[in-house]
Amino acid sequence: MPTWQATAVVPFQWHMQAAGGIMPTDGSLPERLEPVSRIPRQSASFGDISIRMRPLGETELPPQPGFEYAAIRLQVDAESAQAALERIHPALELLLDDLAFQLQTTFIVLQLEILDVTEPLAIGDEREMLLYPFPQGYQQWKFARSTAMGTETVAIVPTLRSDYAALPNRHQQALDWYLKGIHAPVDSDRYIYFWVALEVLEKLTPHTVATPYNANCGHTIERCPHCDKPTARRVNGQSLQRLLQAVGVSPADAKQMWKMRMMVHGARTFSSPESTDLGRLLQILRAAVVALLKPALGMDAAAPPIVGYGGPAVGAFALGGRREVGPDDAS
Repeated sequence: MPTWQATAVVPFQWHMQAAGGIMPTDGSLPERLEPVSRIPRQSASFGDISIRMRPLGETELPPQPGFEYAAIRLQVDAESAQAALERIHPALELLLDDLAFQLQTTFIVLQLEILDVTEPLAIGDEREMLLYPFPQGYQQWKFARSTAMGTETVAIVPTLRSDYAALPNRHQQALDWYLKGIHAPVDSDRYIYFWVALEVLEKLTPHTVATPYNANCGHTIERCPHCDKPTARRVNGQSLQRLLQAVGVSPADAKQMWKMRMMVHGARTFSSPESTDLGRLLQILRAAVVALLKPALGMDAAAPPIVGYGGPAVGAFALGGRREVGPDDAS
């Protein structure tokens, strides 16, 4: 079975300390600071996957001020480069999460290459590789962002309203959460923010679904046995799905969007199979919120901005091919 070496390039911020590591004893600031590497030079394992970490050294990648590049190398046996990626992904994810928690920061993989290093291996050999190139690199799901193409129409030059007045509280809240979603850097955050906007807007619509109280024993109690008042109460999931269907979302997609919302409560993990559909559902959710916001803001439904869904979305991409083995690969 072929052996593959995955090399992840990860930026680490330099630690700045007083020159020589000695702080002035009088409490003043040091005259000079010097950078100290924070990259561990260590080896580890994840099952049968070997892991090595060190500074990247000389590279053609453009430098980032205040950072140095670490090379994380994982070696695994697999039938193909894609199969190797699927095997090393959990190890790389866990390693980056561990380092991030220790340093209380986050790490991104600016470039990831998977190269066939099956023995015998010699400098100059031409080997198969899979490359997630700089600077998009390889995205961890929780930090992934997709960009929908051709699904929105906006005015070339915006216009000012002739007379501005403060929005009602719920309208402003919904707009605030929607704009937070636009500004958010990753898809999972955007989905959560857009969903909050949807829940705020739902309170302004007649689409609420209410059902009688269902006891744990399975019996339905339509009226209180003591005061005879109805026990009907709002059902969140059904209400929001009905609202989504009212703006053109299919029942199947509305149900799936409600399930995706459960990631807020931990019922959906970042690596669950359903999560691969997040980018598509995000487009639908955004379009639904815009359709509901426009009348709330006094805007014509047919006028820009118009946000649709169903078009292609661009995220991380990979290049496959072959390249020569270099000295660093064979070391």
